[in-house]
Amino acid sequence: MPSVQTIAEEIVAREGGFVNDPADPGGATNYGVTIHTMRRLGLDLDRDGDVDVLDVRALSRAQAVEIFIRHYFTRARIDLLPQALQASVFDMQVNAGANAIKILQRLLAGFQEPVAVDGALGPKTAAAAHRAYEKAGDYLVDAYG
Repeated sequence: MPSVQTIAEEIVAREGGFVNDPADPGGATNYGVTIHTMRRLGLDLDRDGDVDVLDVRALSRAQAVEIFIRHYFTRARIDLLPQALQASVFDMQVNAGANAIKILQRLLAGFQEPVAVDGALGPKTAAAAHRAYEKAGDYLVDAYG
């Protein structure tokens, strides 16, 4: 299985560079990182006192990779999951936010695992994921696995 770093780099490569499409509700985006995320994280890269389109444009590929690892993998506690599931849940977390964990929890409930569908990846969801993976094995593994 690829490392978290490699997965994040693949996500960034797939997301591409700077885009500011007025029809996109995500707003200005660079390497998959939206202006809304940058504002939430306080990433004023040009140090002019606000986070705006210029900051999004200034975001480097390496910074985007770090944001995804720190805020979408580590902070989301995806490392608690079986290693074979981490890549797909990480990728979903980048694209769907906390809904990724809810999707996982709904899947686990389908495996008759007692989990709350609350979008929080804690010890109960992690334990349920490990039990489901032990039962289903490669059935739960995606293309990263």
